[in-house]
Amino acid sequence: MSFLSKIKQDAIDDYADSNVLPSITGAQAVLESARGTSELAKNANNLFGIKGGYKGKSYTIETNEYIDGEWTTVDAAFKKYPSYKASIADHGNFFTSTPWRTQNYAAVLKAVDYVTQAKALQSSGYATDPGYADKLIRLIESEGLTDWDEIVINNSKGSEKMGRTIALDIGHGVNTFPSNGKGVYRNGQGYAEFSFNNKLAKRIKPLLEHNGFNVIMAQPFDSNDVGLVRRTNYYDAQGADLGLSIHANAGNPDVGGRCAFYWHTSSQGQQFATSIINNMTDMGYGIHGNGLHASQYGSWTNLHMIRECTTFPMVLVEHGFMTNDLDFPLIFGNRQSQYIEDMATADVKAVCDYFNVAFSKSESEPSTPEASGDTYTVKKGDTLWGIANANGVSVANLKSWNNLSSNTISVGQILSLKKLSGSDTPKLTGDWNNNNQTGALWAPAEATFTVGSEPIYVRQDSPSLNAPYPATAQVSPGTEVKVVEMAINEGYKWGCYRTSQGGIRYLPTAEGTSRSSIFENDYGTFS
Repeated sequence: MSFLSKIKQDAIDDYADSNVLPSITGAQAVLESARGTSELAKNANNLFGIKGGYKGKSYTIETNEYIDGEWTTVDAAFKKYPSYKASIADHGNFFTSTPWRTQNYAAVLKAVDYVTQAKALQSSGYATDPGYADKLIRLIESEGLTDWDEIVINNSKGSEKMGRTIALDIGHGVNTFPSNGKGVYRNGQGYAEFSFNNKLAKRIKPLLEHNGFNVIMAQPFDSNDVGLVRRTNYYDAQGADLGLSIHANAGNPDVGGRCAFYWHTSSQGQQFATSIINNMTDMGYGIHGNGLHASQYGSWTNLHMIRECTTFPMVLVEHGFMTNDLDFPLIFGNRQSQYIEDMATADVKAVCDYFNVAFSKSESEPSTPEASGDTYTVKKGDTLWGIANANGVSVANLKSWNNLSSNTISVGQILSLKKLSGSDTPKLTGDWNNNNQTGALWAPAEATFTVGSEPIYVRQDSPSLNAPYPATAQVSPGTEVKVVEMAINEGYKWGCYRTSQGGIRYLPTAEGTSRSSIFENDYGTFS
């Protein structure tokens, strides 16, 4: 019986307890024990070169270590096991055997494919050999060890082990507005925060489940408020792996943008929160401050939901300010539907990134639509978002280039993926920054924008559809304006210019939310 045949079942069985892929276990054993022929393997059943003692027993040998850029021979004590099985089990336990190791090797245990896990082992400092990850990957592929992974993946489909448990928390309840003030009034009409939180959660839950996650909720849909203590106790007791609490903020009308809170000692919480905010800014949505708040005792950030979820990272996300003129139309206005879709995508994609799982938008969406030249033929299950994402363009561009008035497409439809002709790159003279007052993204620019074949309506003082029109609101085709600043807000890219009298005007130059330096010429051209 070959060495790999001897350890195959033990490596497969260990996965359920350790989350170390069997292919990785097998490749490490082959590499580190020379297929069971090393001195450690023969005399101590130690297949992985783990140092120390096992139930009081150890075995000392000379070993080569890569120290300060060169190989050095040193004496070291290694664990002595009663069997290969014990060695494999201890190897799996190694990564969570201390709090430091649990944190240090978190990326290893989150990995769901052998390439990612091998590279995570390398980057976490598991081995001193700088070529360690590449050696593991080559062994796995040459020995066909991916078949071992297929066994555990197929056996675990639908199980809690493969489908991590996400605590999805809806902020507040039906009875918290107007009685508890969790909402806002506009023009005599009340808008409850819970109504937005509830709608967003109803989109996030099926999206999480579609991506293979189990979802638990202590605050049911469309319900009265469940107490904070009851909610956090429930999430901890149910063994959640990650948590997302959904909210919308309120405050000074001049303050806008999105932000996320995490407990200040949780590096995993910070990682998750950062991913959420990055996804939102990549979509063109403004953030509040730098978008991140480290919650801690004695501070306004000391939030119960973050503090009292003690067994897993919980992140609370404020999806904009209800009191802000720019955020209000997104949260409650006629752009709410698209906004909820975008926010759900940002949140769930961050969950997928946290667990190193490929994000999928819908049941039937192909994971990587392939373009043919400058066009793409729509297939069953395709969405504009999936096609745009795979081809590095925005949904707004696809709609503009193909004269689409909605996101609806049909099988067999041929979509143009090519940008319009002409110059579409305004010269930016600085980096993109967030404006805390408006929630918009801004960058200084130096360019001339020529209005295209259709007149454009401009806004006064602010890049917003809600901003007032100036006395002369329409700019005629062919008009040239000197753009001194670019802004991204409300799904449009705005150019800022000054009138001859010194007035500030904003005109939409394109539809889109990407921060790329490339700007599509939906409404004109830059020079």
